[in-house]
Amino acid sequence: MGEGEGLVMEARNNEGSLMADDESLLTNPPTQDVAIHVHDYVRFIKLLKIGAGVCLVIGLIVLLII
Repeated sequence: MGEGEGLVMEARNNEGSLMADDESLLTNPPTQDVAIHVHDYVRFIKLLKIGAGVCLVIGLIVLLII
């Protein structure tokens, strides 16, 4: 049989196909608007982590009560 196409989420070695590897936008934003957006993104991720921790603690307390 011939060689078929890869899966949608399959990692490839083609240049430019792995967007997650390129974090230059986060470390060195080109404009002030992008820098503000990156700063807001960092704060948002921190908020999500704190929220997940609070939900975990509340869930464990509820589990102990039940």
